[in-house]
Amino acid sequence: LKDFSDKCVVIPYGCDVTYWGELSSAQREVVDSLQKQHPRLVVAVGRLVSYKGYEVFLRAMQNVDAYAVIIGEGQLKADLNRLAAELDILDRVKFLGVLHPHEVKQYIDAAKVLAFPSVTEAEAVGIVQLEAMAAGKHVVNTNLATAVPNVARDGREGLTVPPSQPVEFAEALRRLLDQPDFAARLGAAGKERAYAEFSQPLFLSRMQDVYRDAVRRRRSTR
Repeated sequence: LKDFSDKCVVIPYGCDVTYWGELSSAQREVVDSLQKQHPRLVVAVGRLVSYKGYEVFLRAMQNVDAYAVIIGEGQLKADLNRLAAELDILDRVKFLGVLHPHEVKQYIDAAKVLAFPSVTEAEAVGIVQLEAMAAGKHVVNTNLATAVPNVARDGREGLTVPPSQPVEFAEALRRLLDQPDFAARLGAAGKERAYAEFSQPLFLSRMQDVYRDAVRRRRSTR
């Protein structure tokens, strides 16, 4: 679109930050139970397809003292299960399939880290990053040439590593798991950024501004 850049406006996606940022008392009980069961919980959410990078995530988990939950379905489920067995980490990795939104929220809130290991530019943004940030969770994502690393930014709301690099991904996970004060600062910054930049009302307001501006321009040329 470079030849039409004067007509382009970038509007970040929005999400329901209030929904993802708040828990009912019943949901809090579930979260507390999950945290007691898995005090070093890492959660990943998304379809089990190649560009999501779950093979990289599983290989990273070989060198991370944590319990991982992968939420989602897809054509690679059997292959990923086999890989987890080959890597001897099935006792620390669980594939949960598709869950209801409130269940996803509970796992995200119980997690220490959201893992977002996507490996190709098919991953444009990653809405789950916004959802996790709204819950005050920090993210490990990848340095793709898309919006992905500009949502949870390296050293500010999360950690960003090169794609397809399990060693670096594992190192980032360990850093956030082992440095709770540092991780807490990133999580607080992520929550602030989600509410300030990625709320649904702000998204809708920005979209309305685009349409209003288009109408004004149209009228001014008549």
